[in-house]
Amino acid sequence: PAVHGAARIFGGHDGHDEAVLVSAGDTVAAILPRGAAPAGARTVDHGEAMLVPGFVDLQANGGRGVILN
Repeated sequence: PAVHGAARIFGGHDGHDEAVLVSAGDTVAAILPRGAAPAGARTVDHGEAMLVPGFVDLQANGGRGVILN
């Protein structure tokens, strides 16, 4: 696993201060208090950044010369 530290972590519903995000591959395994990080895990410090879920906008407003606004 990898442990990601940041100034603030947003888990989709709640914000977390003084926490770490634990990832296993491409999956978020847990958001834990900073002192509860698993020993021996690879640590990535993102400094003053805010970690948030990836937001993807799949909106299409037209195509092939037609605009549907």
